[in-house]
Amino acid sequence: MKIIISVFALPYEIDELDVIVRELKKASHFLKLGYDWTIDVTLCTSDDIIDWKRSGLPRSYFVERLHNISAYAD
Repeated sequence: MKIIISVFALPYEIDELDVIVRELKKASHFLKLGYDWTIDVTLCTSDDIIDWKRSGLPRSYFVERLHNISAYAD
């Protein structure tokens, strides 16, 4: 069985995304064999939605955090 979890996250939700991915990783150890699951994450870094000029953290910080999160979500 194939399971796809799709997440759309805004930059201010990066900490919650980190927790969700870690918890899903732990929960995956309890799945029966034969399950194939994927997490499809989209991090919104659009200039139309986020005012990066007023942001205390640069866009690159959130992109780097997403890469770190994906590193332990094999």
